[in-house]
Amino acid sequence: MERNVQQDIKAMWDSVHLIDATIQADKHDEQLDNNVRRNYQHLEIMMGKDWIIDSGEDLQPFVDCVARAKTWLGE
Repeated sequence: MERNVQQDIKAMWDSVHLIDATIQADKHDEQLDNNVRRNYQHLEIMMGKDWIIDSGEDLQPFVDCVARAKTWLGE
């Protein structure tokens, strides 16, 4: 099966936007916190994939987003 790397990267950016919007709203509840956690975990998983590493995409914005999410969640 051929990977659609650009689609994967778009999904990663979708996670960044969701995380940042939630942090911006600065409201915590179990569902919101779990959404942020799942999305930052998605970013961590994807950044470990060879096709993402080899894509040429700058991964620093994703690394930074994971750090923001963990800080916001107190992890």
